[in-house]
Amino acid sequence: MSIVLLKQLELNYVTKDILKDISLQISKGEKYALVGNNRSGKSSLLKIIAKKLEPDGGEVIYSKGVRVGYVTQELQDLSLNGMDFIKVVNNDIFQLLTEYGKTPNQYLHDSLEACKAFEYEKRLTDLCNLFKISNLNKLMSDNSGGINKKIQLIGAFLFYSDLVLLDEPTNHLDIEGIMELEKYLNNSTQAIVTVSHDRKFLDNVTNHFLETWDKRIYVHKGDYSNYLDSKSRRLENESIDNWKLGQYLKRELKWVNAGVKARATKDKGRLQRFYEAKESVATRTNQLVEMVIPEPTQLGTRVVDIENLIIEQDGKVVFGPMTFKFEKFTKVGIVGPNGSYKSTFIKAILDQLSPNFTTKGTIKKGLNTQFLYMEQEKNSLDNDMSVFDYIGEGKERINLGQDTLINTYKYLDNWLFFKDQHRTLIKNLSGGEKSKLVLAKKLQKPANFLILDEPTNDLDLDTILLLETNLKEYDGPIIIISHDRQFLNHICNVIISTNETKPIISFGNYDSYEEKYLSQTQLISEPEQVKESKPNPKEERREAARIRELEKQISTLEQTILSIETQLLDPKVYSDYIKTNELVDKKSRLEERLLKFYDQI
Repeated sequence: MSIVLLKQLELNYVTKDILKDISLQISKGEKYALVGNNRSGKSSLLKIIAKKLEPDGGEVIYSKGVRVGYVTQELQDLSLNGMDFIKVVNNDIFQLLTEYGKTPNQYLHDSLEACKAFEYEKRLTDLCNLFKISNLNKLMSDNSGGINKKIQLIGAFLFYSDLVLLDEPTNHLDIEGIMELEKYLNNSTQAIVTVSHDRKFLDNVTNHFLETWDKRIYVHKGDYSNYLDSKSRRLENESIDNWKLGQYLKRELKWVNAGVKARATKDKGRLQRFYEAKESVATRTNQLVEMVIPEPTQLGTRVVDIENLIIEQDGKVVFGPMTFKFEKFTKVGIVGPNGSYKSTFIKAILDQLSPNFTTKGTIKKGLNTQFLYMEQEKNSLDNDMSVFDYIGEGKERINLGQDTLINTYKYLDNWLFFKDQHRTLIKNLSGGEKSKLVLAKKLQKPANFLILDEPTNDLDLDTILLLETNLKEYDGPIIIISHDRQFLNHICNVIISTNETKPIISFGNYDSYEEKYLSQTQLISEPEQVKESKPNPKEERREAARIRELEKQISTLEQTILSIETQLLDPKVYSDYIKTNELVDKKSRLEERLLKFYDQI
């Protein structure tokens, strides 16, 4: 049953088409993921459906009595307290309640009953308990971003809406908050359209994928695998590069659909490569691009050794004790609720703690260890400066790392800032593009130990995929604070949880940590009781070396297979029956070897 119908929508920005000839049916109770790159019209489409933006053409048709809830990406007005904000966003219902209190009648009663208005006080209590909000009387300007996001969600869910539009609902939420939201959405009968870059969240809660691509929208029914299959077939017809990607996706999809659902690490690794491949096409060019992160400078024998570290705030222990040794190959993901001293731990390593914090124990850093720290709060930007001038400081060649020069335009292309944006003023960029610009600037600098605090905030999926691929291949230690579980899965081999005062150290990726320490929807109350065997450092180094060698061989095989597939596209080749058979046989043998290598990861 359709509740909202979009017919031939168009949206323009100055002389540029953003959306063109968009027709879409939103059905009752369905859950839609809306994906696409920056400036492809996702948020604008939500605003049009929410009646916050007029399209330049076409129409939106609502079924009779349909109510639409809407959660914006960022709050503009923080002057209200939480309860007043909830009343403002639901002003229509509160007005009806006031009117019904003065002059009750059957029409008002039925309208209020339909959106569950008479039970709103109980629903408010239940939602506050679910999202762990204890005080709605504080000014929102005094709250954290995570608290305010939860208040936005409570406002959207308080009264029943047939359709709820969520623009980046996981922004600022910690992992526990994201899981609480997933639990609510999975139990809800409402239709949902959500814009998000959190792939695990989308996979957990949605059953349709809507993709904005080249001014149009493509509908993929089903889960993430269905989306991948549908998109791979479409990509085959668009370009040679996309055809190659499509062939790889089809090959991998056979593996996914073959029922290999074991929870073993090797299977997860292969699934991750499958998901990564889907989004490896830069959506604004027909060429596959590569982000450039400088090679790390030489590390010494010691990187960072932490022994019995305790952090106190005003004399109270807030972190520790903790003992951990960083090696060259160590890639640590730090997780935990908002306010659990994740950033404080990083600043202790960097000797940047504020005066009210003190430490006990030791942090020994190698003489050659050179940190590059990307803070959660982005640097202030000069809005009147162009993208080119900010990155290149007016020069056509920039220093990358210790001793590499790179063309500024090429570097911008690698970060998905293409020719039409090189001279764009920063004030005309989206929030995600500004975050990406700051990240690109910071990562020019030489270093051999990366520390990134929420690096994926506001980034689109294309940039996230490029960033995580490069961080995975980075030949040096990394610390990442993030609530993006898939991002952590792809990169990290150690997870440190700050959920308790005493941090938990879990060796493996995020899925491994979740299996050991988390239930389906909430943190285990006493995770420190779960025993974790301490790995042998020599064995860990050997295993890391084995995996690196396997990944090199896998990469070589994949490139060879892609080369053969490209040759098979050549009319001169496929008209030669003997040559074609030779290439097909060779490709088959290489694919068998590739599968064996995959099974060893």
